[in-house]
Amino acid sequence: MEAQDKKKILLVDDEEEVLDLLGNTLKRHGYEVVLASCGADAIELARQVMPDLIILDMVMPDIYGADVAKALSKDFETKDIPIVFLTGIADSSDESFGIKAGKHYGVLAKPVDEAKLLAAIKEFSRLRP
Repeated sequence: MEAQDKKKILLVDDEEEVLDLLGNTLKRHGYEVVLASCGADAIELARQVMPDLIILDMVMPDIYGADVAKALSKDFETKDIPIVFLTGIADSSDESFGIKAGKHYGVLAKPVDEAKLLAAIKEFSRLRP
């Protein structure tokens, strides 16, 4: 994968272990990864780096993931960035992908299965206009 073809993913989680594990997995598969550990940083970084996809923890100490997504959906520049939510408060039966309120969202349960993570990235990163 050439540098200009490399998909950029913003990975957001307040747990350092999750950022390390998933970040390294994504890098190993050729993705450019930008890390954020809180919702406020996620909003700012999304505007700065314009990722192809955001993988976003639902429960964070500063801003709930759904509120981060809502803020990004109101911004003209970031409104079309697909988001896959990560959550530790669901199991694999709660995982879903679809369109909600005109926005592409997905949900993955923690701990994240690598194959499901890569499938979600493939599905959602192609949706980026």
